[in-house]
Amino acid sequence: MTATPAASRGPSTWTIDADALQHVCPNLSDEAARAIADGLGAAFARFDITTPRRAAMAVAQWAHESDHFKTATEYASGDGYEGRADLGNTRPGDGRPPPTAARRSRTARGAG
Repeated sequence: MTATPAASRGPSTWTIDADALQHVCPNLSDEAARAIADGLGAAFARFDITTPRRAAMAVAQWAHESDHFKTATEYASGDGYEGRADLGNTRPGDGRPPPTAARRSRTARGAG
C-alpha cells in the first residue's frame, strides 16, 4: 500500500494503489482496481484509518465481505443468521443484509 500519512492527527490521507489492490484481489480489472482504490482512499479518511496495519486490515475485511469487491449485497438471504444472539442478531430482521448496524443507522436517519 502506498501511503501519505496525515500530519499529526488530521484527516487520513492514506491510499491504496490499484496494483496493490490487484495483488489482494487478482480478479479485478485495471479499471475496477483504480475505481475501487479511489473509493478506498475516501473510506480510509471517513473511518480514520491512519496506519498501515489498519489499512491492511480494512482492505482484507472489505475484500472478504464483498467477495473480492465483486458484490455489495449478500448472496444468501440471511435467514441462517436470524435470531442468532451470538452474532448480535437480537431483533427480528437482524439476520438479513445489509449488516445490522448499517441498516439500523439508515433506519434511524429515516433512510429505510
